[in-house]
Amino acid sequence: MVTKPLKKILLDKNDLMFTHSKDGYIYKANFDVEMTADMLLETDGINRVIIFSGDSDFAYLVKRLKNLGRSITIISSRKTIAWELKLERVEIIFLEDIKRRIKKI
Repeated sequence: MVTKPLKKILLDKNDLMFTHSKDGYIYKANFDVEMTADMLLETDGINRVIIFSGDSDFAYLVKRLKNLGRSITIISSRKTIAWELKLERVEIIFLEDIKRRIKKI
């Protein structure tokens, strides 16, 4: 359920994304804060948290969840994972590795 309005961003007519837009706008939702709050408040009975993002905004969340004794796995692209997440010393699975494993099957 979306509880926050989408941000409407006007694109420049020269922007490559303009041609893919129906109305000249892109719409963005930023749920990082909401997801972080929910994970910290609703983790009773949860032992493992899997985060499908390499965004540095989640580094503080990872640190707090580790302090609560939760096991953390981050799934991200090797090219886009933030160094702050790498420093947290949690299990990291790279999408590129998953792709290689799937190709072998």
